Amino acid sequence: MSFFLTAEHKLAASKKRCTVLHYDAHTVAIECGGLKAPEGMSLTEAYRLRLWDYIDTVLKNVTTIYWDAFMSDQIAFCRRTSFPMDDTPIYQSLWAEGADLYDEFIAGCHERGIECYLSHRVSGPPIGGEEPLRVSHPEYYINDWTQMSDFASPGMRRQKLKAFREIIENYDFDGYSLDFCRHTPFLEPGRQWELREHVTDFLRELREMTLAAEEKWGHPIMLSARVPESIEACHEDGLDVGTWAKESIVDSLTVGSRSFTVDLKGFRRETEGKVQLFPCFDAHHQSDAYADPSPEVLCGVYANWWADGADGITLFNLYACHQDIYEKTAAEAFRPFPHALFEEVLPLVGEPEALSARSKTYVTERKGGYPWENGGANNNKKKELPAILKNNGKAETVHLRALDPVAEKADTVDNCYLDILLYGVLPKDEVKLTFNGKPITGVRDDSSEDKELRPLQKEFVSGYHPIYLPPREERFTRIRCPLTPADVIQGSNEITASVLRAPNYPNLATVELEKCELHVIYR
Repeated sequence: MSFFLTAEHKLAASKKRCTVLHYDAHTVAIECGGLKAPEGMSLTEAYRLRLWDYIDTVLKNVTTIYWDAFMSDQIAFCRRTSFPMDDTPIYQSLWAEGADLYDEFIAGCHERGIECYLSHRVSGPPIGGEEPLRVSHPEYYINDWTQMSDFASPGMRRQKLKAFREIIENYDFDGYSLDFCRHTPFLEPGRQWELREHVTDFLRELREMTLAAEEKWGHPIMLSARVPESIEACHEDGLDVGTWAKESIVDSLTVGSRSFTVDLKGFRRETEGKVQLFPCFDAHHQSDAYADPSPEVLCGVYANWWADGADGITLFNLYACHQDIYEKTAAEAFRPFPHALFEEVLPLVGEPEALSARSKTYVTERKGGYPWENGGANNNKKKELPAILKNNGKAETVHLRALDPVAEKADTVDNCYLDILLYGVLPKDEVKLTFNGKPITGVRDDSSEDKELRPLQKEFVSGYHPIYLPPREERFTRIRCPLTPADVIQGSNEITASVLRAPNYPNLATVELEKCELHVIYR
């Protein structure tokens, strides 16, 4: 089967969406010291002040917002519903004022000419109140330590569709997004691909519901999904995105979660170019060792995505507002947030031409854990670093993608160099490096620090690492190698590293290649 889409729907689906904001609106009232109403302001007005500050003053060019405020199929975050409302005290106070936060989202978006979607975390732990189904219907949940929603359960699918139906009938959203990355699994681990049709059937029923509601609301209603970074990872989680595209079940996909490298070309092939693709930058669940990336790293990530054919870029888990507004509306003292550097780059996310002239740092990504990694999403398990270098001179190879035409822009390049970070190098060890087959050398510092590296065995932490984990205290070896723009391939660059240990040292210990960074600095 394939869904019939009106000409108006197809036109809306093809609309240019350069900057999409996936907005965790639930935490806006509880983060950074909680929420209070300053003198002369209601609590709802204080919430509203936080809600729109970054959008109005920093991002400015957001085309679409996915409101991450439908986190449970049993607890409501809105008023026009039969479900019990979120019982967190701050939200109870907002309800007492008569606030309906879904109305806030819709009205604020439409005033600004921004598309307004509602996003649902398809699986997750209890949030915002008791969930009696976990007791009365344990068969709705996966029987392992996660106790996540099981999409192979007809009862669970009916429960979710009931919750969606109430929202679709009562609120004028422009679209809906299913978040299959925030928590996994949602199908029995080890059988995800075998059970994939249950997820697809759910999406078919939801698509029927949204298409039927288009006449009532007088406009197309989009359907989107957030999925892992590659087709292979989607298969691990039981997500048949090829069928979704073939049957016109979804209009767009947000691709990836905590990864800088996503397989957009693979998605184009699998979906035959029928859906829009938005790679995702998550400012909280970060790529390992880049929890607080520099503007140059972000420019490199965004430029790579645009060069790879992205239809737009999704931003996720940004803070809501500037620190002065948090201070004005905070119920108690809070830790200042560290993302101020982002503000320099965020307005450029949806402007590939503006990014072109910016200095960039391209990185080889590291592995790193995530609590909910029973499949393909979030865990970065296919990344190349850290790489183990044996001490016998045998070279290991890693890759670094730089899709900027650096060689073509040589006249505007002020500096170009490769930074290599190693752990476990002894003073007399000989380190050899090549870049795209060419031997390179550089300045070696055996007492370098790196504040972003965390103990690898503890990288299961899902959130912002500097808050939760101390940095590694070890000293590293950093080798900075000068390059010319002509050395840099527009695409995948190959780096080899080898270590030869002096014979009077034991040959048992090994060296870890921790980081590879290509810095391109434009005038």
